[in-house]
Amino acid sequence: MGSVIEGHGERAINSNTPIDLGRFGRELKAQGYLARSLDLTRLKTIPDNTRLVILSTPQISFFSE
Repeated sequence: MGSVIEGHGERAINSNTPIDLGRFGRELKAQGYLARSLDLTRLKTIPDNTRLVILSTPQISFFSE
């Protein structure tokens, strides 16, 4: 399984807008990968069965200063 980080303004894996990663998500699925969104603002750990993490252009800082 792959996790696509979200919750910080990143591009979405399941969207069809030109600026998002929908096409990439469909290509991963066609090759047998399961890519799920992972919102680290809600869940503080990455699932143990994750083999791939995708982070795409966050717009908000992950950590407070």
